[in-house]
Amino acid sequence: YVALGDSYSSGTGTRSYISDGTSCQRSVYAYPSLDAAALGLTLSFRACSGATVADVTNTQLSALSSGMAYVTISVGGNDAGFASVLTTCAQPSWLSNCNGAVDSAQTIINTKIPGRLATLYSSIRAKAPNARVIVVGYPRIFNGEDCNALTWFSPTEESRLNATADLLNSKTATAASNAGFTFVDPTSRFVGHAVCDDPAW
Repeated sequence: YVALGDSYSSGTGTRSYISDGTSCQRSVYAYPSLDAAALGLTLSFRACSGATVADVTNTQLSALSSGMAYVTISVGGNDAGFASVLTTCAQPSWLSNCNGAVDSAQTIINTKIPGRLATLYSSIRAKAPNARVIVVGYPRIFNGEDCNALTWFSPTEESRLNATADLLNSKTATAASNAGFTFVDPTSRFVGHAVCDDPAW
């Protein structure tokens, strides 16, 4: 089982990372680790925090071969600049242009992401022709409130950010379907566990 992708696959945020000599923030609590243990699979854990589609292509696909039974992947959020969008939107409105940042991210998701994913998924299929490939989407991370004294997300901004995650999921699901891969949407499982929820995931 090869786990590819970005921070949502590596387990960034769990605060418990594997000492593997990288800054990838791979965690024993990430879903690849938990799934491999539950299913008795040998895991090649290649997902890395901050990875873009190009990073996956250049540094992670070498783990694939015809002997692979399962591949999971989440990628696309960093191509859309989601971390920088969040950083921008966390600032007071007079300091930043959250709507502009969200608009830019949505443009990238609509115009650039589908082609990048199609090419990547084709490469995965070519390198792992016998594997079941599962593409994992992104959760909505906000519930409409901001309980952090150091951030200034408005309810409207949180709604737009959640909608951007939904848009990325929609484009990713279509690309996965076109490639013959399974798409898994984590949105419903995160309801009640957004930022400021108890417990927040």
